[in-house]
Amino acid sequence: MPKGKRHTPEPIVRILRDVETGHAAGRHIAQTYQDLAISEKTYYCWY
Repeated sequence: MPKGKRHTPEPIVRILRDVETGHAAGRHIAQTYQDLAISEKTYYCWY
């Protein structure tokens, strides 16, 4: 069974910054991480 994508620390930090930037711009966090193609569970594990 495939284990899914493996993200390295650099892309994780970039994605978290993109989510924060989107949130600061008035977007909902859920919409931002969906646009970045990560799941809610993944986002909260990283955060």
